[in-house]
Amino acid sequence: MSTAHLQEYAWSEQTKSLLLSSFFWGYFLVQIPSGQLAQRFGGKVMLLFSVGISGFLALLTPLSAQLGDWQFICALRFLQGFCQGSLYPSTHTLLSQWAPQTERGILATICFSGPQFGTIIILSISGTLAASKYGWPSIFYISGGCGIIWSFVWWMWGADSPRRCKLITTKERNYIESALAMISKSENNATSAKLPTPWLSIFTSVPFWVLLIANCAYNFGYWTMMTQIPSYIKNVLDKDIQSNALLSALPYTANLVLGLCFCGLAQVLLSAKVLSTNASRKIFNTIGMWVPMAASIALGFVDAGSADLAVILLTVAVGTNSGTFLGGF
Repeated sequence: MSTAHLQEYAWSEQTKSLLLSSFFWGYFLVQIPSGQLAQRFGGKVMLLFSVGISGFLALLTPLSAQLGDWQFICALRFLQGFCQGSLYPSTHTLLSQWAPQTERGILATICFSGPQFGTIIILSISGTLAASKYGWPSIFYISGGCGIIWSFVWWMWGADSPRRCKLITTKERNYIESALAMISKSENNATSAKLPTPWLSIFTSVPFWVLLIANCAYNFGYWTMMTQIPSYIKNVLDKDIQSNALLSALPYTANLVLGLCFCGLAQVLLSAKVLSTNASRKIFNTIGMWVPMAASIALGFVDAGSADLAVILLTVAVGTNSGTFLGGF
């Protein structure tokens, strides 16, 4: 397959936007149901389903473009979003069984830094892959293949809880189970006195709506950056495909590094009792929301001749966004 495939589909910007957004149609639909399914069937099965099927669909992306043009791609991305909608609920379910309360913050940050790590890798190599003799389809073959390989490894050695894990030592299992003993006890007792979910109280709660709106704003900004940075660097800054790939990966490298730094800083401040948990969450949420907002607004006033400044602002916006990982999101 030649590099001519890079120009094979002359889709309009409106069509590209439709394709990028179609993933989130399916993603949005399954957020609440997937949480219920993860609790019922376990995080391992749901995570296996999510990553495995998404990887298989990624392999089919080039073929879908050939058979059905952008309409098939749109349907395929909808299905990918539908599958991946269970990623975060499944991860939260697994953390509740694996992470002791005192370590949950740092373990959650490490887990949720995974998307940034994967983004860095695929964006860094995508320019080279697309410019190779195998063309842009190789990006989907590599990423889809990695997803399937990971799913096989997860199926063989992943576990819903320490007690079901084949690789954990007895000492480590006892430590985790002891740390979670009180929670486990309350869960066991819940079968005899299970309370109904207070939906009315939830939907009439002001703090709930504040958190919901803040989380929606965060995701709007994050995913807009995620999906549009490569197009911005190519169409506005006029960078070639290989430079585009490396520059697109830079903001997410900053996101990963700063996320881990913020995590370490928060642990130190909490351990030293400099900040309360409530104050820490508010401070890091403020950093993760307001700094990216200011950088994004400033980015709108940068012209194509100031590419270095634009990249700096993008890096600041996406990098400091990681503060929200410690803010309760």
